[in-house]
Amino acid sequence: MLEKAIEARLRKKLTGLFLKFVSPGCTGVPDRIHIHQGKVVFIELKQPNGVLSPRQVYMIEQLRKEKANVIVVASSEEADRYIEEDKRWSSSHTDINKK
Repeated sequence: MLEKAIEARLRKKLTGLFLKFVSPGCTGVPDRIHIHQGKVVFIELKQPNGVLSPRQVYMIEQLRKEKANVIVVASSEEADRYIEEDKRWSSSHTDINKK
């Protein structure tokens, strides 16, 4: 499955914001940011058997050092696992901005 197909699957099934992450002057950042009910997840998309570049590995390590949620999705099965995990998480959390 190509990265575009994995991205389309996530975009179709996730709720919340699914944004392209662009950071001028900083290479290796994850492809997308998913924001839903207060949870923020950086998502790097890869084809099956795709390999992270050294710069991507470094940036993921830096984000995780800062306690950011970062995942690599390289198949429809991994996409589906994340979608299900997000559904479980969102069903157990309330929106703190609602009064």
